Amino acid sequence: MNNRKSANVLSPLADRPQMHRVTLIAMGVIALFAVGMNISRADTPIAPPGVTAQPSTAPDMQHRMNAEKMAKMRERRKAHVEQELDAMSNRLEITASEQPVWDQYKAARMGLLPDQMPGMKHPMNAADRAQMRAERAEQMAKKLSVLSIATTQLRAALAPNQQQVLDEMAHNWRGKMQNRHNEARAFKHS
Repeated sequence: MNNRKSANVLSPLADRPQMHRVTLIAMGVIALFAVGMNISRADTPIAPPGVTAQPSTAPDMQHRMNAEKMAKMRERRKAHVEQELDAMSNRLEITASEQPVWDQYKAARMGLLPDQMPGMKHPMNAADRAQMRAERAEQMAKKLSVLSIATTQLRAALAPNQQQVLDEMAHNWRGKMQNRHNEARAFKHS
């Protein structure tokens, strides 16, 4: 087994397996979220052929979040990520010389937050939904690529003890992402 590491820390190829892992995790989270949204729609009754279905006004059928709820949820999420990054900065003990690289990393992490969802045209057919999901996955892959580069540059600027702390925090990030997915599903069903 070859445990040799790349001599050039800034090389994007040096961290390529980790970059692919992060990209795959993010795409998995996106896919799980999309599947969850489709499953929640699965309990909507489908009218038999020839019968016109009337939209239900029952409260339990109104499971979609309105724009105000979505905006509040985005603001809470943004505040939470900012707190998390402040704690991370404190734990890493970012110095004044490391601050510019940290600011780039912070901007890349904040860039992962979802933008306001564009209005969806209704009804969407299967091809439209697949296209929309592909576009969202492509956008997330680009954002994760920016984060990968910022993380590589941050890690190169840190002292060895700080690098170890950063690596530990990155290892724990996967569990946090799964917890966020579970929280989002719980919020959606409340």
